[in-house]
Amino acid sequence: MKIDKWFAATLFIVIGTALINGGKFFTSVAIAVVLILVFEIIYLVICKKTINIKDRTTTFKITCGEEITIKYEVENIFRIFIPYVSINSSVLKKKEDEIVYSTMLPKKKNIVEEKLSFNYRGIYNIGSKVISIKGIWGIVTMTYLKRNEEVIIVTPKIYRFEQRYFGVLGNSDLAVGGTKGESSNIKEIRKYRAGDNLKRINWKCSAKFSKLMVNEYEDKIGETNYILIDMNAINFELDPSKQKEESLVDFTASFCKNIAKIGLRFNVFISNKEVEHFVVDDEESYLLLEDYFVRNESDGRRDILDVIKQEFSNISDGIGLIIVINRLSKDFLKEINRSINYGKNNLVIVFNDCDEAIQSEVENNKNLQLVKLEESISQNGV
Repeated sequence: MKIDKWFAATLFIVIGTALINGGKFFTSVAIAVVLILVFEIIYLVICKKTINIKDRTTTFKITCGEEITIKYEVENIFRIFIPYVSINSSVLKKKEDEIVYSTMLPKKKNIVEEKLSFNYRGIYNIGSKVISIKGIWGIVTMTYLKRNEEVIIVTPKIYRFEQRYFGVLGNSDLAVGGTKGESSNIKEIRKYRAGDNLKRINWKCSAKFSKLMVNEYEDKIGETNYILIDMNAINFELDPSKQKEESLVDFTASFCKNIAKIGLRFNVFISNKEVEHFVVDDEESYLLLEDYFVRNESDGRRDILDVIKQEFSNISDGIGLIIVINRLSKDFLKEINRSINYGKNNLVIVFNDCDEAIQSEVENNKNLQLVKLEESISQNGV
Protein backbone atom coordinates (compact mmCIF):
# COMPACT_ATOMS: atom_id res chain seq x y z
CA MET A 1 0.00 0.00 0.00
CA LYS A 2 1.36 3.40 -1.00
CA ILE A 3 0.19 6.84 0.22
CA ASP A 4 0.56 9.88 -2.01
CA LYS A 5 3.61 11.84 -0.81
CA TRP A 6 1.81 15.21 -0.82
CA PHE A 7 -1.08 13.86 1.23
CA ALA A 8 1.37 12.21 3.62
CA ALA A 9 3.16 15.54 4.06
CA THR A 10 -0.15 17.33 4.67
CA LEU A 11 -1.20 14.68 7.20
CA PHE A 12 2.10 15.03 9.05
CA ILE A 13 1.85 18.83 9.18
CA VAL A 14 -1.79 18.87 10.32
CA ILE A 15 -1.28 16.28 13.07
CA GLY A 16 1.92 18.00 14.21
CA THR A 17 0.18 21.40 14.34
CA ALA A 18 -2.76 19.93 16.30
CA LEU A 19 -0.44 18.36 18.86
CA ILE A 20 1.63 21.52 19.29
CA ASN A 21 -1.06 24.22 19.24
CA GLY A 22 -4.09 22.24 20.35
CA GLY A 23 -7.45 23.89 19.86
CA LYS A 24 -10.63 22.58 18.35
CA PHE A 25 -9.97 23.82 14.82
CA PHE A 26 -6.60 22.13 14.29
CA THR A 27 -7.79 19.00 16.08
CA SER A 28 -10.90 18.81 13.88
CA VAL A 29 -8.84 19.25 10.74
CA ALA A 30 -6.41 16.53 11.84
CA ILE A 31 -9.29 14.13 12.63
CA ALA A 32 -10.91 14.87 9.25
CA VAL A 33 -7.69 14.16 7.35
CA VAL A 34 -7.14 10.92 9.27
CA LEU A 35 -10.74 9.84 8.60
CA ILE A 36 -10.26 10.49 4.87
CA LEU A 37 -7.22 8.24 4.95
CA VAL A 38 -9.03 5.50 6.91
CA PHE A 39 -12.05 5.68 4.59
CA GLU A 40 -9.78 5.44 1.54
CA ILE A 41 -8.05 2.34 2.93
CA ILE A 42 -11.36 0.64 3.85
CA TYR A 43 -12.71 1.47 0.40
CA LEU A 44 -9.65 -0.12 -1.26
CA VAL A 45 -9.98 -3.27 0.87
CA ILE A 46 -13.57 -3.60 -0.35
CA CYS A 47 -12.54 -2.91 -3.97
CA LYS A 48 -9.90 -5.62 -3.72
CA LYS A 49 -12.63 -8.19 -3.10
CA THR A 50 -14.76 -7.05 -6.04
CA ILE A 51 -12.26 -7.77 -8.81
CA ASN A 52 -12.57 -11.24 -10.35
CA ILE A 53 -10.23 -12.45 -13.11
CA LYS A 54 -10.66 -15.47 -15.41
CA ASP A 55 -8.02 -16.54 -17.91
CA ARG A 56 -9.21 -17.18 -21.48
CA THR A 57 -5.89 -18.14 -23.07
CA THR A 58 -6.01 -21.53 -24.83
CA THR A 59 -2.43 -21.97 -26.06
CA PHE A 60 0.11 -22.70 -23.35
CA LYS A 61 3.13 -23.95 -25.28
CA ILE A 62 5.13 -21.80 -27.69
CA THR A 63 8.72 -21.49 -28.90
CA CYS A 64 11.16 -18.68 -28.11
CA GLY A 65 10.38 -15.57 -30.11
CA GLU A 66 6.87 -16.68 -30.99
CA GLU A 67 4.14 -14.18 -30.11
CA ILE A 68 1.13 -15.24 -28.10
CA THR A 69 -2.03 -13.32 -27.21
CA ILE A 70 -2.91 -13.54 -23.53
CA LYS A 71 -6.64 -13.13 -22.90
CA TYR A 72 -8.36 -12.73 -19.58
CA GLU A 73 -11.74 -11.53 -18.37
CA VAL A 74 -11.89 -8.85 -15.68
CA GLU A 75 -15.16 -8.49 -13.80
CA ASN A 76 -16.38 -6.09 -11.11
CA ILE A 77 -18.67 -8.53 -9.27
CA PHE A 78 -20.17 -6.04 -6.74
CA ARG A 79 -22.28 -2.92 -7.13
CA ILE A 80 -19.39 -0.62 -6.31
CA PHE A 81 -17.65 1.87 -8.54
CA ILE A 82 -13.86 1.45 -8.83
CA PRO A 83 -12.39 4.71 -10.15
CA TYR A 84 -8.80 3.61 -10.88
CA VAL A 85 -7.60 0.09 -11.60
CA SER A 86 -4.68 -1.41 -13.55
CA ILE A 87 -3.98 -5.08 -14.20
CA ASN A 88 -0.70 -6.39 -15.55
CA SER A 89 -0.65 -10.01 -16.67
CA SER A 90 3.10 -10.48 -16.39
CA VAL A 91 5.20 -9.74 -13.33
CA LEU A 92 8.27 -9.88 -15.55
CA LYS A 93 7.00 -7.04 -17.75
CA LYS A 94 5.69 -4.82 -14.96
CA LYS A 95 7.06 -1.28 -15.07
CA GLU A 96 5.52 1.25 -12.72
CA ASP A 97 5.79 4.16 -15.15
CA GLU A 98 3.85 2.24 -17.81
CA ILE A 99 0.77 1.54 -15.68
CA VAL A 100 -2.35 3.15 -17.09
CA TYR A 101 -5.37 3.48 -14.82
CA SER A 102 -8.97 3.11 -15.97
CA THR A 103 -12.38 2.86 -14.31
CA MET A 104 -14.55 -0.19 -13.67
CA LEU A 105 -18.30 0.24 -13.46
CA PRO A 106 -20.46 -1.95 -11.18
CA LYS A 107 -21.21 -5.44 -12.58
CA LYS A 108 -19.02 -4.68 -15.59
CA LYS A 109 -16.95 -7.25 -17.55
CA ASN A 110 -13.97 -6.45 -19.74
CA ILE A 111 -11.96 -8.76 -21.99
CA VAL A 112 -8.29 -7.79 -21.89
CA GLU A 113 -5.78 -8.89 -24.54
CA GLU A 114 -2.03 -8.58 -24.24
CA LYS A 115 0.56 -9.77 -26.75
CA LEU A 116 3.65 -11.38 -25.26
CA SER A 117 6.79 -13.01 -26.62
CA PHE A 118 9.67 -14.60 -24.75
CA ASN A 119 13.37 -14.57 -25.61
CA TYR A 120 14.27 -17.31 -23.15
CA ARG A 121 13.03 -20.84 -22.78
CA GLY A 122 11.38 -21.76 -19.50
CA ILE A 123 8.09 -21.98 -17.64
CA TYR A 124 6.34 -18.65 -17.04
CA ASN A 125 3.41 -18.00 -14.74
CA ILE A 126 0.98 -15.94 -16.80
CA GLY A 127 -1.99 -16.61 -14.52
CA SER A 128 -0.77 -14.46 -11.67
CA LYS A 129 -1.74 -10.81 -12.09
CA VAL A 130 -0.31 -7.63 -10.58
CA ILE A 131 -3.31 -5.47 -9.66
CA SER A 132 -3.09 -1.78 -8.70
CA ILE A 133 -6.11 0.17 -7.49
CA LYS A 134 -6.56 3.74 -6.24
CA GLY A 135 -9.19 5.15 -3.94
CA ILE A 136 -11.79 7.80 -4.74
CA TRP A 137 -9.46 10.69 -3.95
CA GLY A 138 -6.42 8.96 -5.41
CA ILE A 139 -4.36 9.40 -2.26
CA VAL A 140 -3.75 5.69 -1.57
CA THR A 141 -2.61 3.04 -4.05
CA MET A 142 -2.92 -0.65 -3.21
CA THR A 143 -0.85 -3.10 -5.28
CA TYR A 144 -1.15 -6.82 -4.77
CA LEU A 145 -0.56 -10.10 -6.57
CA LYS A 146 -3.52 -12.31 -7.43
CA ARG A 147 -2.07 -15.79 -7.78
CA ASN A 148 -3.13 -18.34 -10.37
CA GLU A 149 -1.26 -21.43 -11.53
CA GLU A 150 -1.77 -20.89 -15.27
CA VAL A 151 1.64 -21.23 -16.93
CA ILE A 152 3.03 -21.02 -20.42
CA ILE A 153 5.83 -23.34 -21.53
CA VAL A 154 8.42 -21.71 -23.78
CA THR A 155 10.51 -24.24 -25.71
CA PRO A 156 13.76 -23.66 -27.62
CA LYS A 157 13.52 -22.09 -31.06
CA ILE A 158 13.49 -24.74 -33.76
CA TYR A 159 15.30 -24.32 -37.08
CA ARG A 160 14.40 -26.69 -39.89
CA PHE A 161 17.71 -27.68 -41.45
CA GLU A 162 17.96 -28.77 -45.05
CA GLN A 163 18.39 -32.55 -45.30
CA ARG A 164 21.79 -32.30 -47.00
CA TYR A 165 23.03 -30.68 -43.79
CA PHE A 166 23.00 -34.00 -41.94
CA GLY A 167 25.43 -35.52 -44.38
CA VAL A 168 27.93 -32.89 -43.28
CA LEU A 169 27.47 -33.01 -39.53
CA GLY A 170 28.07 -36.20 -37.62
CA ASN A 171 28.92 -39.45 -39.37
CA SER A 172 29.25 -38.61 -43.05
CA ASP A 173 28.57 -42.27 -43.92
CA LEU A 174 25.02 -41.90 -42.64
CA ALA A 175 22.74 -41.22 -45.57
CA VAL A 176 19.86 -39.00 -44.64
CA GLY A 177 16.78 -41.15 -44.11
CA GLY A 178 18.90 -44.18 -44.99
CA THR A 179 19.08 -47.46 -43.16
CA LYS A 180 22.74 -47.72 -42.19
CA GLY A 181 22.95 -49.43 -38.81
CA GLU A 182 19.76 -51.47 -39.23
CA SER A 183 20.17 -55.22 -39.09
CA SER A 184 17.82 -57.66 -40.74
CA ASN A 185 16.69 -58.85 -37.30
CA ILE A 186 13.28 -57.41 -36.48
CA LYS A 187 12.90 -56.90 -32.75
CA GLU A 188 9.17 -56.13 -32.86
CA ILE A 189 6.43 -54.70 -35.04
CA ARG A 190 4.63 -51.76 -33.52
CA LYS A 191 2.14 -49.04 -34.39
CA TYR A 192 3.46 -46.16 -36.49
CA ARG A 193 4.38 -43.01 -34.54
CA ALA A 194 4.75 -39.52 -35.97
CA GLY A 195 8.36 -39.06 -37.06
CA ASP A 196 9.07 -42.77 -37.80
CA ASN A 197 11.14 -43.47 -40.87
CA LEU A 198 8.75 -44.37 -43.71
CA LYS A 199 11.21 -47.01 -44.90
CA ARG A 200 10.43 -48.99 -41.73
CA ILE A 201 6.73 -49.42 -42.56
CA ASN A 202 5.69 -53.07 -42.68
CA TRP A 203 3.09 -52.93 -45.46
CA LYS A 204 1.93 -56.52 -45.02
CA CYS A 205 1.07 -55.99 -41.34
CA SER A 206 -0.35 -52.55 -42.08
CA ALA A 207 -2.82 -54.09 -44.55
CA LYS A 208 -3.74 -56.82 -42.07
CA PHE A 209 -4.49 -54.45 -39.16
CA SER A 210 -5.79 -51.58 -41.34
CA LYS A 211 -3.31 -49.15 -39.76
CA LEU A 212 0.33 -48.30 -40.30
CA MET A 213 2.78 -50.66 -38.57
CA VAL A 214 6.57 -50.29 -38.52
CA ASN A 215 9.49 -52.63 -37.98
CA GLU A 216 11.64 -52.09 -34.87
CA TYR A 217 15.12 -53.47 -35.58
CA GLU A 218 17.70 -54.89 -33.18
CA ASP A 219 20.24 -52.27 -34.23
CA LYS A 220 19.04 -48.69 -34.46
CA ILE A 221 20.03 -46.22 -37.14
CA GLY A 222 23.16 -44.24 -36.37
CA GLU A 223 23.76 -45.89 -33.02
CA THR A 224 27.33 -44.64 -32.81
CA ASN A 225 26.63 -40.94 -33.22
CA TYR A 226 26.91 -38.48 -30.36
CA ILE A 227 26.25 -34.83 -29.63
CA LEU A 228 27.68 -33.09 -26.56
CA ILE A 229 26.56 -29.61 -25.45
CA ASP A 230 28.46 -27.59 -22.87
CA MET A 231 26.19 -25.92 -20.31
CA ASN A 232 28.95 -24.83 -17.95
CA ALA A 233 27.72 -21.59 -16.36
CA ILE A 234 31.27 -20.16 -16.18
CA ASN A 235 31.37 -19.97 -19.97
CA PHE A 236 28.35 -17.65 -20.01
CA GLU A 237 29.36 -15.21 -17.27
CA LEU A 238 30.27 -12.59 -19.90
CA ASP A 239 26.89 -13.03 -21.55
CA PRO A 240 24.37 -11.37 -19.19
CA SER A 241 21.69 -11.40 -21.89
CA LYS A 242 21.98 -15.21 -22.09
CA GLN A 243 21.54 -15.07 -25.85
CA LYS A 244 24.65 -17.15 -26.50
CA GLU A 245 23.40 -19.86 -24.19
CA GLU A 246 20.02 -19.78 -25.91
CA SER A 247 21.64 -20.08 -29.34
CA LEU A 248 23.54 -23.23 -28.29
CA VAL A 249 20.39 -24.80 -26.88
CA ASP A 250 18.35 -23.76 -29.94
CA PHE A 251 20.88 -25.40 -32.25
CA THR A 252 21.06 -28.63 -30.24
CA ALA A 253 17.28 -28.89 -29.91
CA SER A 254 16.80 -28.11 -33.61
CA PHE A 255 19.39 -30.64 -34.71
CA CYS A 256 17.92 -33.38 -32.50
CA LYS A 257 14.34 -32.71 -33.57
CA ASN A 258 15.33 -32.81 -37.24
CA ILE A 259 17.24 -36.08 -36.96
CA ALA A 260 14.35 -37.60 -35.00
CA LYS A 261 12.00 -36.84 -37.90
CA ILE A 262 14.17 -38.63 -40.45
CA GLY A 263 14.93 -41.69 -38.35
CA LEU A 264 18.53 -41.11 -37.25
CA ARG A 265 19.65 -41.90 -33.72
CA PHE A 266 21.96 -39.72 -31.62
CA ASN A 267 23.17 -40.09 -28.07
CA VAL A 268 22.88 -36.63 -26.52
CA PHE A 269 25.14 -35.71 -23.60
CA ILE A 270 24.62 -32.47 -21.65
CA SER A 271 27.47 -31.22 -19.48
CA ASN A 272 25.63 -29.35 -16.75
CA LYS A 273 25.50 -29.70 -12.97
CA GLU A 274 25.34 -33.40 -13.72
CA VAL A 275 26.16 -35.12 -17.00
CA GLU A 276 22.77 -35.92 -18.51
CA HIS A 277 22.32 -38.53 -21.23
CA PHE A 278 19.42 -38.80 -23.69
CA VAL A 279 18.91 -41.09 -26.66
CA VAL A 280 16.98 -39.33 -29.42
CA ASP A 281 15.66 -41.46 -32.28
CA ASP A 282 12.03 -40.38 -32.65
CA GLU A 283 9.81 -37.43 -31.76
CA GLU A 284 8.69 -39.03 -28.49
CA SER A 285 12.26 -39.36 -27.21
CA TYR A 286 12.98 -35.81 -28.40
CA LEU A 287 10.25 -34.45 -26.10
CA LEU A 288 12.21 -35.73 -23.07
CA LEU A 289 15.23 -33.72 -24.21
CA GLU A 290 13.06 -30.67 -24.88
CA ASP A 291 11.56 -30.88 -21.40
CA TYR A 292 15.06 -30.88 -19.89
CA PHE A 293 16.01 -27.73 -21.79
CA VAL A 294 12.80 -26.01 -20.71
CA ARG A 295 13.39 -26.75 -17.03
CA ASN A 296 17.16 -26.25 -16.78
CA GLU A 297 19.57 -23.39 -17.34
CA SER A 298 23.35 -23.46 -17.42
CA ASP A 299 24.37 -24.10 -13.82
CA GLY A 300 27.24 -26.53 -14.26
CA ARG A 301 30.82 -26.03 -13.09
CA ARG A 302 32.48 -29.02 -14.74
CA ASP A 303 35.13 -28.59 -17.42
CA ILE A 304 33.80 -30.07 -20.65
CA LEU A 305 37.21 -31.62 -21.31
CA ASP A 306 36.77 -33.74 -18.18
CA VAL A 307 33.42 -34.90 -19.52
CA ILE A 308 34.98 -35.76 -22.90
CA LYS A 309 37.73 -37.78 -21.24
CA GLN A 310 35.19 -39.55 -19.06
CA GLU A 311 32.59 -40.32 -21.71
CA PHE A 312 34.51 -40.53 -24.99
CA SER A 313 38.12 -41.48 -24.27
CA ASN A 314 37.44 -45.20 -24.81
CA ILE A 315 35.04 -44.99 -27.74
CA SER A 316 35.55 -47.22 -30.74
CA ASP A 317 36.66 -45.91 -34.12
CA GLY A 318 34.22 -44.69 -36.72
CA ILE A 319 31.88 -42.63 -34.56
CA GLY A 320 30.37 -39.25 -35.35
CA LEU A 321 30.70 -36.71 -32.53
CA ILE A 322 29.34 -33.16 -32.48
CA ILE A 323 30.55 -30.84 -29.70
CA VAL A 324 28.48 -27.69 -29.13
CA ILE A 325 30.36 -25.04 -27.11
CA ASN A 326 30.31 -21.29 -26.56
CA ARG A 327 33.94 -20.42 -27.26
CA LEU A 328 36.51 -22.46 -29.18
CA SER A 329 40.19 -21.97 -28.34
CA LYS A 330 43.46 -23.40 -29.61
CA ASP A 331 44.11 -24.97 -26.22
CA PHE A 332 40.73 -26.69 -26.37
CA LEU A 333 41.57 -28.15 -29.79
CA LYS A 334 44.91 -29.45 -28.51
CA GLU A 335 43.24 -31.15 -25.56
CA ILE A 336 40.61 -32.65 -27.83
CA ASN A 337 43.37 -34.04 -30.03
CA ARG A 338 44.88 -35.76 -26.99
CA SER A 339 41.55 -37.20 -25.89
CA ILE A 340 39.97 -38.25 -29.20
CA ASN A 341 41.62 -39.74 -32.24
CA TYR A 342 39.67 -37.78 -34.81
CA GLY A 343 41.84 -39.23 -37.53
CA LYS A 344 39.60 -42.30 -37.24
CA ASN A 345 36.40 -40.56 -36.17
CA ASN A 346 34.25 -37.76 -37.54
CA LEU A 347 34.37 -34.78 -35.20
CA VAL A 348 32.40 -31.56 -35.64
CA ILE A 349 32.72 -28.59 -33.28
CA VAL A 350 29.89 -26.07 -33.35
CA PHE A 351 30.68 -22.79 -31.57
CA ASN A 352 29.60 -19.18 -31.04
CA ASP A 353 33.04 -17.55 -30.91
CA CYS A 354 36.61 -18.66 -31.49
CA ASP A 355 40.23 -17.50 -31.34
CA GLU A 356 41.63 -15.76 -34.39
CA ALA A 357 43.28 -17.82 -37.15
CA ILE A 358 42.08 -21.05 -35.57
CA GLN A 359 41.17 -22.51 -38.94
CA SER A 360 44.85 -23.20 -39.62
CA GLU A 361 44.83 -25.65 -36.73
CA VAL A 362 42.50 -28.02 -38.59
CA GLU A 363 43.54 -27.67 -42.23
CA ASN A 364 45.20 -31.10 -42.29
CA ASN A 365 42.49 -32.89 -40.36
CA LYS A 366 39.87 -34.01 -42.85
CA ASN A 367 37.74 -35.65 -40.17
CA LEU A 368 37.53 -32.50 -38.07
CA GLN A 369 35.12 -29.74 -39.04
CA LEU A 370 34.57 -26.37 -37.40
CA VAL A 371 31.13 -24.83 -37.76
CA LYS A 372 30.33 -21.29 -36.60
CA LEU A 373 26.82 -21.50 -35.23
CA GLU A 374 25.51 -18.22 -36.63
CA GLU A 375 26.78 -19.00 -40.12
CA SER A 376 25.46 -22.54 -39.97
CA ILE A 377 21.93 -21.43 -39.15
CA SER A 378 21.91 -18.62 -41.72
CA GLN A 379 23.13 -20.95 -44.50
CA ASN A 380 21.21 -24.12 -43.66
CA GLY A 381 18.42 -23.25 -41.25
CA VAL A 382 14.94 -22.29 -42.34
